[in-house]
Amino acid sequence: NLNAAIKDFSSAIELDPKCVDAWKRRGQARAARGHDSEAVEDLTRALLLVDDSETHHQRGLVYYKQKNYRRALSDFQIASDLDPKSESNWNYIGLCYNATGKALEAIKAQQKAISINPQFKEAWLNAGQGYKEYGLFDEAFKFYSKAIEIDPFFSQAFHLRGMVQFAHGDHRQAVEDFQKAVELDPTNTECLQIFGVSQQGLGLFHRAVEEFDKIL
Repeated sequence: NLNAAIKDFSSAIELDPKCVDAWKRRGQARAARGHDSEAVEDLTRALLLVDDSETHHQRGLVYYKQKNYRRALSDFQIASDLDPKSESNWNYIGLCYNATGKALEAIKAQQKAISINPQFKEAWLNAGQGYKEYGLFDEAFKFYSKAIEIDPFFSQAFHLRGMVQFAHGDHRQAVEDFQKAVELDPTNTECLQIFGVSQQGLGLFHRAVEEFDKIL
């Protein structure tokens, strides 16, 4: 119960205003509740007491959710300086760069995350996105494929690999990836829509209508 947790952490702070963990945990609980501004205040108070990687990462997550990518990037970079072996920090550095149109920097950050943990499927996926944004579709295809190799049930990777193939005009291969993606995640309306468009491109109009009907 997040409300009870927030109340308990508040009591701990009243008893000891220098309790770093209480500030940090209350900030995390408030972030989980969607109280982002209060979460940032608590995490900032924790950082004033002890400058550590985890708290910078947590505050970066809140800023990232708010789409304040400049501040999020700053926190993730500081967190990475404090903990260079954290693949998650590098992954989010890459996501911030990609969100601000800096695809090359995003790719480098994701590759750093992969070098730390070669089985980090999200980093392979996000690096693929960086290559796609940079216009290197063949490289994007390779990285999406690696993410699928790591996790054959990774719906988003099938979806994005299908998008690359669709952009290349390989509708038949794209349809296979889109079909797999919607089998794994039937709630993905964006994928259902492009799945239908791909089938139209192959002249499979009846099947295309079926996919569009699922969206309506």
